[in-house]
Amino acid sequence: MKVTRASQQFRDSSQTAFPLADLETALKIDQFDFAMEVSGEAGTHRLRKVSL
Repeated sequence: MKVTRASQQFRDSSQTAFPLADLETALKIDQFDFAMEVSGEAGTHRLRKVSL
């Protein structure tokens, strides 16, 4: 995941809205007691916390 085209924005230091630390955190497996569910609403994406 770290070397995919989708992750480029996190590796580009000029993209301050996408810090590399966010990608590192998102890739940690079994570190959190919840997941984030994505749903499409009104042409956008909405994230919702789901307890495990």
